[in-house]
Amino acid sequence: MAVVSAIVVTRNRLRHLRQCLEAIARQDADVPLQVCVVNDGGAPIAEVMQSFAARHPHLEVVWRDLAHQGQVRARAAAIALARGDYLAFCDDDDRWLPGHVHALLAAVNSPGAAGLAFTDAELVFARVAGDRVDVVRRVPFAWCCPDRLLRFYNPVVPSSLLIARTLYERTGGLDPAVGHYWDWDLVLSAARHAPLRRVAACYTLYLVDIAGESASSVPERMRPDLMRLIAKHGLGNLPSSNFARMADDPVLAPHRAQTRLVWDGAPDIW
Repeated sequence: MAVVSAIVVTRNRLRHLRQCLEAIARQDADVPLQVCVVNDGGAPIAEVMQSFAARHPHLEVVWRDLAHQGQVRARAAAIALARGDYLAFCDDDDRWLPGHVHALLAAVNSPGAAGLAFTDAELVFARVAGDRVDVVRRVPFAWCCPDRLLRFYNPVVPSSLLIARTLYERTGGLDPAVGHYWDWDLVLSAARHAPLRRVAACYTLYLVDIAGESASSVPERMRPDLMRLIAKHGLGNLPSSNFARMADDPVLAPHRAQTRLVWDGAPDIW
């Protein structure tokens, strides 16, 4: 039976990590699920991981602490722990909804598929203060013909992505040189070998901290990484953007797709 490995990287966000793991544990896929967590130089996670593993003995749980390596190398370290036939990514502040893994496996095993699938997502704009997450806006993130859009914008939220291990290995793995754009790089590389299958339902929640000051919240700061991605894939002169800007970009209005909302809005998922 196929195994799915959930790939999670965390750093100094223990509450987010706990909630992320609990959302993963609520999956109803009829396959073994392995949870692979790497702590990228943050506060110790052993207590969180041991408690989670004890509460969910049906899951295989593995983790590792690293000196701070950066998000790409940390994800590669988590993948090195994985034994799954499929890799499914989840950022610690994002959430999988029940049915996420089941829907992705159905997509990658559909006729003509070759191991690459993603779900639509909801962008959840919120004020984040300590342990508190106050949702102020929800926006569907769903695009028709994502394979055509892929060379201009990234239509795939990383926490929505599932890739077959064999296909991942064909891409050469994660590239630290592209930094923040590791996910777009991975999908571009994989899409050369496999069609990109979309699940038209928002099984992924992507948290947008409206007061956030990370590089991803101001994509101009990530321009050097974007230029390396452009050079690697021959993409041309692309604008600096991010998922939040894409959701409101009038240029992209013709590419928006109908989707099914899954989250009932219950705040306890955060």
